[in-house]
Amino acid sequence: MIAYIGKLVLWILLFWPHQGHSGETNLKDTIIAVDIGHTSQHVGAMSAHGRGEFQFNLEVGQLVNKELVRHGFTHTVPIINPKNLYSRTQIAQKNKADLFLSIHHDSVQSYYLNEWTYHGQKLHYCDLFQGFSLLVSTRNTEFHKSLLLATLLGQKLKQQGFVPTQHHALDVPGERHAMFHANLGIYRYDNLVVLRTADMPAVLVEVGVIVNRREEIRLRQEETQNKVARSLADAIQEYTGIIASRNHFQPARRSP
Repeated sequence: MIAYIGKLVLWILLFWPHQGHSGETNLKDTIIAVDIGHTSQHVGAMSAHGRGEFQFNLEVGQLVNKELVRHGFTHTVPIINPKNLYSRTQIAQKNKADLFLSIHHDSVQSYYLNEWTYHGQKLHYCDLFQGFSLLVSTRNTEFHKSLLLATLLGQKLKQQGFVPTQHHALDVPGERHAMFHANLGIYRYDNLVVLRTADMPAVLVEVGVIVNRREEIRLRQEETQNKVARSLADAIQEYTGIIASRNHFQPARRSP
């Protein structure tokens, strides 16, 4: 059923009436919240080489902002070091964001981790899994648009040579997440705060698996980060065009 929804969503969105944000019809008017996952104090996952996830997220997020400007978007809302999870979407809503993109880097369940020593420091790694994943919530008020955005993000990432990971769907404790689109790495994560509390389309991007030693090295390269940022900006630009076209043919309902 989930895979069926994923295939239909591109068609559905072209015809469903929608009372949306006024900024969805023009690149210059579209407001994009770019959420940098975790904080400088709580860095998230630790990479195989001892680097906190937050630094990966910040580097890619900054590049995404630059790419969005280069693509013609003039209103971005970087969300960095907020006080808590809920304040992330509150900041987006206060700024009337039209979509919410949360940047993260992935890890694995603890029982997959092995210990090794790098530069005298005992660290953990897992070389079994690699690749990106895209998370959406059916509890988001704009779920179908979130799924559309995730679909476009996955397509653009694959066009740049990135591959999705399947490990969040494995039948093991802590995973077992349903997939909307296996080939594009789109997962159902209903209860993530930043996805379910956003009142605009929202997608969380896990750029890659930083406990994988080889993948971490690639993810730290400027060329890789630029490709990721370009892919995400390209997808957002295409998404905005689709929404603008749909609104042109199917005007939004007006409140009585």
